[in-house]
Amino acid sequence: MPLAAIPFKSPPAFELHPMMADPIRQGPWAEAVGRALDLLAGLDAGEAMAVARRDAGGLLAVTAVQGAAAAAQAALEGWAAAPALEAEADGFLGRVLREGQPLLMMGAATPAEGEPLPEALRAHMLAGGQLGFLYLYPIASEAVLLIHRPLATGPLNHDQPAIAQAVAGLLADALVAPAA
Repeated sequence: MPLAAIPFKSPPAFELHPMMADPIRQGPWAEAVGRALDLLAGLDAGEAMAVARRDAGGLLAVTAVQGAAAAAQAALEGWAAAPALEAEADGFLGRVLREGQPLLMMGAATPAEGEPLPEALRAHMLAGGQLGFLYLYPIASEAVLLIHRPLATGPLNHDQPAIAQAVAGLLADALVAPAA
């Protein structure tokens, strides 16, 4: 299957227990994002996760990364160090922000296809030519939550999509909350 970006109909957001939700709601944005990624990592949601947020100039920059494997962490850190991306470009992040719905990217790609992945992620996520499963959840119209699962791990399962949707909602609330 060639690389495809598919609108992902996520189930309704899971009602998170206050013990899980409250720490994400508290504190400034950077702390909320860190707690959110820690929660998702604790639930084995993905091998690599990141949040990209629109800056004052309208560019998307990675603001937080979490990787279960050293290679995933290095790839995400490389992406975070890369120049900010145009949010309104035809790329996958811009599409998620414009359409306001989750997107699932999956399939095989070759460099000749010009897959819309940042260079720092391409080598890691396309190991063996297969992307695996890259979920993108919009966080209001300002940020995107990315969750990557390798092909061998399989897609999100059980309650994970609903939990990811809930986490994106909590992060959207944190975006508009006054700084603590």
